[in-house]
Amino acid sequence: MLRLRELREAKGISQQELSRLSGVKTSTIGMLELGRRACPRLDTAQRLAFALGCKVDDLLPDSFGAAEKEG
Repeated sequence: MLRLRELREAKGISQQELSRLSGVKTSTIGMLELGRRACPRLDTAQRLAFALGCKVDDLLPDSFGAAEKEG
């Protein structure tokens, strides 16, 4: 699951505010946070990361980076 909720809450913004800042639908943000959508499209991830002030890599779960380093 993405770290989207964790990063959004750390920034202190709602899903609606993130939607406004990123141009990504609130329903898409909700589905990503609940794991109903496993992985966003690259352009969506880029818009979310920009709105959150982070890198796209920061949205990925910690275990994803560890698996990449092992492989």
